[in-house]
Amino acid sequence: MMLKNHVHFIIFALLFLILGVLFINSTINNTDSVQGTYPKIENDSVFPDELNNSETFNGDGREIAGLYVGFKEGMNETQAVTIPENYSLIKSYRIICNLDYHLAERYYIMVENNKKSAVKTELMNAENWIDSAEDVEKGNYSIIHVWIPLAEDNDFLEILDEQNLHLSEFYWCYIYFDGEGIDYETAKRIQEEMEDNENVLVVYFDEAEG
Repeated sequence: MMLKNHVHFIIFALLFLILGVLFINSTINNTDSVQGTYPKIENDSVFPDELNNSETFNGDGREIAGLYVGFKEGMNETQAVTIPENYSLIKSYRIICNLDYHLAERYYIMVENNKKSAVKTELMNAENWIDSAEDVEKGNYSIIHVWIPLAEDNDFLEILDEQNLHLSEFYWCYIYFDGEGIDYETAKRIQEEMEDNENVLVVYFDEAEG
């Protein structure tokens, strides 16, 4: 009787072990999915000191390792990860969201194009003003980047109040491509197509090391 119980115990243990292995493999396969969310990383080395757009980066035959996508204020990860699926990104990719704390260009101001010059002149009167990234036109509006220290500067905030301007916060995601990345022409096409989306404000290039 005791031997029979031992056999049953061994069989049960083997079944439990097999089920555990199958569960782990399933989890690994899901993690390796080529699209959708990917575990957040804490390695700041993958994030640039400055952002490159197509106006300041001419390709020069270099591969683009990934794209930094600045979504409008109010977006969340669930909404953001579905947007790249609507475009032909050519290669398998992964997407990491909620990167705001990694980038200096965390905030932005939207100004009508015909008022941008006058507004920019006023903003530059702030003691700690700095052009952290090039302004980007989107429809009838221009997006003025604001780096983190300015958002906490009382002098700058007073100017915003005087100009009746709202300081908004980007929702940043990073799309990175498997393998060697994509060529500049493909990246340029994706940039233009994605920036036509009402929820996407800016798309910047992450140049592959080489």
